[in-house]
Amino acid sequence: MIRPNLGMDHLLNNYKVEQLVLNEAPTVEDGTPLKTVLFTMRNLKVGSILTVRGKKLTGIFTEHDFMKVVTQGESRDAPIEQVASPKPWVVQNDAGLKEVIQLMKEKNIRHVPVLDKEGALKGVLSIRSVIKLFAEHFPADVMNLPPRLHKNAKTPEGG
Repeated sequence: MIRPNLGMDHLLNNYKVEQLVLNEAPTVEDGTPLKTVLFTMRNLKVGSILTVRGKKLTGIFTEHDFMKVVTQGESRDAPIEQVASPKPWVVQNDAGLKEVIQLMKEKNIRHVPVLDKEGALKGVLSIRSVIKLFAEHFPADVMNLPPRLHKNAKTPEGG
C-alpha cells in the first residue's frame, strides 16, 4: 500500500507494477470471430481483450482497433487475429511505475499486459488505473484542478 504522504517522485521512482491494482486480463483464442469478441468485451465492460494461442500472448484488441475495423469495413466474422494488434508491448510485474508510464506515453497506448518472470499473464495495467492511483494519493492536487488547466477556477468546485 502506498502511503499518501510520500511525494510524486518517490511514487514514480520506487513503486513497481506488482504493487498496483491490475485489471483482470480477459483473453480469447486466436480464431475467435470478431463478433464474439465484441460481445464478450461489451458483457465484461472492458476496453481491451488479449488474444492468445494456447497460453502464448499473440495480440491485443482495443477500442482503438475497433475504430479501425469500423472504418475499414472488416467482416464481423473475421478471426480476431486478423484485426487485433499483434505482439503487444508488455511489461514484467517488477517493472517500475515510471518505466510503464513512459512506455504508455511513447507508444501512445492505454493498456499494457503484465507478465511475470516466467512469461505468465498477471493482468493488464490501464492508464485509468495509473490516473486513479495519482488521484487517490494526491487528491488535493488532482481534485482541485480546474476543468481546463489554462482557466482559473472561480469556485472550489472548479467553476
